[in-house]
Amino acid sequence: MKILFIVPLSSTMAGLDYVPTFPHLGIASLAAMLKDKHEVRLLDMRIARSQGNLINVIRRYKPELVGVTAASFQYKKLYRMVDKIKQEGDFKVVLGGPHVSIFKRRVLEETSADLAVMGEGEYAMVDICSGKPYDLIDGLIYRKGGSVVENKVRPPNEDLDRLPFSALELFDMEAYADKKIPILTSRGCPYGCIYCSVSLTMGRGFRPRSPENVIDEILYWHKRGYRLFQFQDDCFSFDMDRAKKICELILEKGIEIRWDIRNGLSAGKVDRELLRLMKKAGCVFVAYGIESVDEDVLRNMRKGSSLPQIKNAIRITREAGMDVGGFFVIGLPGDTAEKASKCFDFAKKFNLKEYWFYNAIPYPGTRLYDWAQANARWLVSRHDYLEKAQYFSFEPVYETAEFKKNDRIRVLRVLQGKAMNRIMRNEFGFLIGYMGYLIWKNPFLRYALMGLASRIWKYRRERRRGVA
Repeated sequence: MKILFIVPLSSTMAGLDYVPTFPHLGIASLAAMLKDKHEVRLLDMRIARSQGNLINVIRRYKPELVGVTAASFQYKKLYRMVDKIKQEGDFKVVLGGPHVSIFKRRVLEETSADLAVMGEGEYAMVDICSGKPYDLIDGLIYRKGGSVVENKVRPPNEDLDRLPFSALELFDMEAYADKKIPILTSRGCPYGCIYCSVSLTMGRGFRPRSPENVIDEILYWHKRGYRLFQFQDDCFSFDMDRAKKICELILEKGIEIRWDIRNGLSAGKVDRELLRLMKKAGCVFVAYGIESVDEDVLRNMRKGSSLPQIKNAIRITREAGMDVGGFFVIGLPGDTAEKASKCFDFAKKFNLKEYWFYNAIPYPGTRLYDWAQANARWLVSRHDYLEKAQYFSFEPVYETAEFKKNDRIRVLRVLQGKAMNRIMRNEFGFLIGYMGYLIWKNPFLRYALMGLASRIWKYRRERRRGVA
């Protein structure tokens, strides 16, 4: 079977034209499961950009199955893309990704796609491509006799070591901003943060790969010339002994690499021994999911970490010799303009190398969504807010009596401006970085010049690693 996987143009950057850092790991994992028995091609629209390029690829390649990963932001734009490509041939279109896991049968009710896969898609895609009857494929949603049928959910894969290494080589690796290999050493998250949808897509349990299997994948890419890696786990250090073993094996085998963790470690799941091992094994940067520096907000979000733990984690990470970054979410239950503004004071006081301030977005199915239903006033339609919402937008989805819309916009504008100023200066130096920040502040210039700036950024990173 000829299969084409599509990564849609990302909407997380509020429509900005930017160069992604590395390929889509989920699509690469699906491709790895199928490429030995089927002909597989991958198209990343974040690189290819135009829909014209997509249509040309479909017409030349003539796939029998088209797979599309679906995120919830700007999902109607994705639906329109599906409707367009369905006109190009007699092939099946299957949707997967977090949007399907959250909305399930509604996805097929609202688009012209033929199939949809809930949860992890590797084995469901194998079943589909092998011709297994649809009614026997767990996790599948399909059309039958004019109606939509939703099969039972497929249990999460508990033996991740059985999966082949992601087929990242099927992407044009040179097109990305970093020649960096993303690796997922575990799946699932046991924490109960009210804003997070990971449990809806990956499950609440912690499912780790063995340290030996992780090292085998690192060696696989190391032998092919790659030296930069990023661990994309939500819970890399949940089992600290396992995390330490991974670092020890990197050292024992003499694998010289540089790597970082940017998804946000839990501040309560690190100690000095682990951080020292990470540094020795090549880790150069660690981000923490801080979210808020107010204890009441931390308790309300049920994150499971306290302010003293966060401060300690930052301190001992820096003592180990690594740069530190932090994530903050503005507008969570109990938040106010004053509390949110203290997040920047905290980032400055603890000299975080990078910091990001996200707009709180209540995903359907999360406890934040239920809380917003009961305690907040929605500012947009609950039926299509995900079509317009953006993590980096200044516009809130809801407001509370303690944190009104105008205050949210003002605080987010200030905080995101400070974060972008920091990022620009880190990347380009004081003078050029400040000029870049001024461009970012102007909406017209931001959209007009961000594509060029992104490509300059890519070129600078290539020079640093000796590619250009």
